[in-house]
Amino acid sequence: MEPTIYKPSIYKGAGIYKAGAEGGGGGGGDVAEIGGKKYNITKIGSQIWTCENIDWAFNGCVIGGAVSDTEPRGNYYNDDELTYKENGLLYNYPALVSLNDKLTGGWRVPSVDDFNLLKSNCNTMGGGDVYINASNTGWLCPGGSNITGLSLKPSGVRVGAFYSITTYCCMGTITEDGAWYYRHFEANADTPSTDLYANKLNNAQSEKNNQVCVRLVKDA
Repeated sequence: MEPTIYKPSIYKGAGIYKAGAEGGGGGGGDVAEIGGKKYNITKIGSQIWTCENIDWAFNGCVIGGAVSDTEPRGNYYNDDELTYKENGLLYNYPALVSLNDKLTGGWRVPSVDDFNLLKSNCNTMGGGDVYINASNTGWLCPGGSNITGLSLKPSGVRVGAFYSITTYCCMGTITEDGAWYYRHFEANADTPSTDLYANKLNNAQSEKNNQVCVRLVKDA
């Protein structure tokens, strides 16, 4: 399905647009239709990002079941769709590759370079701190200002079992790191003394069977 950008005239100049009344996911902002679902989007510098985790059970992606490093897999956290559907699916690396192949309209699963550009754009706003990207809900240590509208929220991760639903937002990339690994970017807030203001988006390594959430990006 061809992704559709609604109200594209909002993207003017090089400034930052906050989707939704409260800056990302708040309603009333621009949306893109991807895989039959509408997602809030936000412009940060020269990029447009989805403000929500992708929840697309596309053809060829097995939903539920055991981990795999060869077959596309997607799971809701704890295999509990009723509770965690708004967090989107957690995808393994083969699923990220398949998803990327199905995207049109300029959308893509981000690369390491895409995340580095995001961090660079945020650096011009306030030290590149993930605090400016984080929603103020769901975190063990809330308080994100979300001035970019990216609305990062804790979504957990699957590394065999499911972990860290209140403390980690791990976002997958399309970038491989050898035969068995790929790269992801993570934001964490795991204790009251290390809140989001003290943590940045970290580039980390995952095994290909590990499952993480995904945001999409396109050039503005």
